[in-house]
Amino acid sequence: MLTLLCAATAAHAQKSTASPYSIFGYGTLANKEDAVSTGMGHSGVALAPNSWLNSKNPAAYGNLDSLSFYFNLQFKGFYGNEETRKYSQSTYSANIDAIAMGFRVTRWWGAGLGFSPYSHVGYRIDEVRGVIGSNETYTLIHEGSGGLSQAYINNAFTPLRGLTLGISTSVIWGAIKRRETASITYGEVIYNDKKYTVNNMLFEYGLQYGLNIGKTHLRIGGVYNAKTRLEAAYDQNVSNNVDGDLFHDDESRVGKFYVPQAFTAGIAALRGNWTLAADYKWYQWSDVRNGKTTESIEFRDCWSVGAGAHYAPGRVDDSYFKRLKYSFGGYYATNYFKVKGVELDNYSITAGISFPVRKWGDYINVSYEFNHGGTTSNSLIKETYHNFKIGLNIREIWFMKSQFD
Repeated sequence: MLTLLCAATAAHAQKSTASPYSIFGYGTLANKEDAVSTGMGHSGVALAPNSWLNSKNPAAYGNLDSLSFYFNLQFKGFYGNEETRKYSQSTYSANIDAIAMGFRVTRWWGAGLGFSPYSHVGYRIDEVRGVIGSNETYTLIHEGSGGLSQAYINNAFTPLRGLTLGISTSVIWGAIKRRETASITYGEVIYNDKKYTVNNMLFEYGLQYGLNIGKTHLRIGGVYNAKTRLEAAYDQNVSNNVDGDLFHDDESRVGKFYVPQAFTAGIAALRGNWTLAADYKWYQWSDVRNGKTTESIEFRDCWSVGAGAHYAPGRVDDSYFKRLKYSFGGYYATNYFKVKGVELDNYSITAGISFPVRKWGDYINVSYEFNHGGTTSNSLIKETYHNFKIGLNIREIWFMKSQFD
């Protein structure tokens, strides 16, 4: 597990986004979820499956099968296109996205742990600027990499029939690196490197409640986290290709960095072979004022809504193709900042399919997302991404004892 966690952390350090808007704030925020939830329009906070790990809500671990051990390994890739009114470019990347494991400790207690990204930073922006007082120009290249990661332990408790309470205890850490490269006349190149390193604990609290209404099983769910301060350090170094280091600024504690208060509410209905789910999430980013940032932007409260369906037509003893499972959904989200006064919202259309590997619960879950955001107006950038996620879901029978007559 530790080896896989280190591998996932290293993969997260690779390019996980190409969005030029990841230059702002913590970058592009990530969703902590399985490929099944992604295929259902990023919904599922009210789902409590016993065949796969639902990391969107720690309370969902209370419904894991008591005889099984669950393991999930996820890969993510994307192919995208960014365009302005004059130019366009394509980009792609793929790496390990997340890992998770879970099991039932007692009849009323489920637990698990895992790793997932919290945000991604990865961009390159080329800019041509004029030299003041002359007709000459120079090239300024903006580059960024890194992001924040999240390692968590989930615990779920069932004090009453139908009611499950959960808590996720996680550590958020990471580094955001930014570089500005200015190619001046006569061959001089100036580098301005900035690095922000943050870390702290984060607690998320989950709830789920389910009841039967006729032949329909109805569930509601919610997740909440309070505004949490992150310990931060800042390092800046200015150098050139002629004299070497020109300036250095190193501060062990800088400004105020926070994870905003957030709340997610969801509802799900299960009947026969169908599962329907819908989520609403709200972030209070307007209450966050991160110190010593490298950009001047306006943080704003943001929200997202996602809904989808999951169809599982087959049974365990059916043929292979009848045991395939299908997902589809839609998603809309506002962004947590404005650029030049413009609100950069995005929407997605999602789909997924689950391929059985063994009859007792192993699946390869594959999801696809068409995501559109940004705009070409006001000298901004429009983005179109094709996101793919592959989740290997392994369910082993570990706790069954054999009996002999």
